[in-house]
Amino acid sequence: MQSLRFLLTLMVIVILTGACAQHSLSSTASSGSHMVTPFIVQTGNQPTDWEEFSNQLGEHPTNIAIGPDRRVWYSTYEGGVWQIDIATGYQGVAYASGLSSGRLTAGPDRNMWSCNETLAKITIGRNVKEYPVSVFCNGITAGPDGNLWMTDINPCSLQRSTTDGVVSQISDPYCPETPQDIIVGPDGNLWFTEGGTYAAVARFSIATSTFSEFKAPMHAFVSGLDSPGDGNLYSCDAGRILQISMDGAMRIFTPSTSCATVSNSGKSRYVYLITQYGRMAEWSIVGHGITLLAPVNLLITQNVRGPDGNIYGLSNTALDVYINHVISVGPTSATLVVGGSQVFKISETKCKCVWTAVSSSPIDVSVSPVRGNSFIATALRDSGTPTQITVSDQRRNVFQVFVNVQ
Repeated sequence: MQSLRFLLTLMVIVILTGACAQHSLSSTASSGSHMVTPFIVQTGNQPTDWEEFSNQLGEHPTNIAIGPDRRVWYSTYEGGVWQIDIATGYQGVAYASGLSSGRLTAGPDRNMWSCNETLAKITIGRNVKEYPVSVFCNGITAGPDGNLWMTDINPCSLQRSTTDGVVSQISDPYCPETPQDIIVGPDGNLWFTEGGTYAAVARFSIATSTFSEFKAPMHAFVSGLDSPGDGNLYSCDAGRILQISMDGAMRIFTPSTSCATVSNSGKSRYVYLITQYGRMAEWSIVGHGITLLAPVNLLITQNVRGPDGNIYGLSNTALDVYINHVISVGPTSATLVVGGSQVFKISETKCKCVWTAVSSSPIDVSVSPVRGNSFIATALRDSGTPTQITVSDQRRNVFQVFVNVQ
């Protein structure tokens, strides 16, 4: 403890304040024969962290996923599958009779796939090909074997489809009710939830064609599956957060607000969830703290972390975007001689934030503020090991850079 206090006393903390770049979606129209509809930007009592974009046609979003083109896609009750260009803010739509409220996934063939009572392939150019298969789909994912895998509630089974639409059924011997969400786990197996009053999580090995089932400890309704990057899966069970290891062992966490379902976090080491009141929240898999993200007046039904680090949620007739304050520092490393220095610039997506830069060894490398949104690192001596500089803000975003002294 004495040594820890000594190290803390030695730390040099520099407070840096600056304005970050405004997040915006430009008004550059897309071309082509398909309908292209710009978002309507909603203004009013939204927090600065949020932007809301309404669908001009008033369609009702139902399911959301990230496509192979790194764009956000969502399906609607009215039968549309919308493709959103994150960089420009424009969206194109494809329609087909069997696309209503379809579950979505990026396929192994770099097309988007939708399933509900039929199976459909949507190309990046939004051309649709439907396959006349008998599927009542609750979830879909791209498997590691190059096929598409779906949960089918009637009968209770998994359905495997090639990218040519050839479907085969694999019955689940354990499932008495409703197979739902399905993803590929960190172990390369398929994992899916069994809903209704049964409350279980199941694993299917593609290599051996065997099922394993693991009952949820709360014996309630298990909803959502996520793989945030720590080697485990996460779900919601009776308002609690359920952690599932690859051997089926489960651990329960009780957040300060009740968990209704989880969604795709994009390996962010956070679990993004929807509360029982429709609020979107993030839960840290390290500190187990929960932060409410969505404004009170938004009722989010599904969400996903985009490739830009922002969180996209679906509400009644809109796409709501939480601007995640991801710190960027450049350069990410430097090699200096004793007495040399390097300026590091800090930027953040959309924020007027207070940054803190801390040297792990201030007797080797010191830090001091420069021009408000930058700091300068100065090499004082060569310790033989790199010095880590940790930059963080009041929103718990962290970025680390390293300085080698020769």
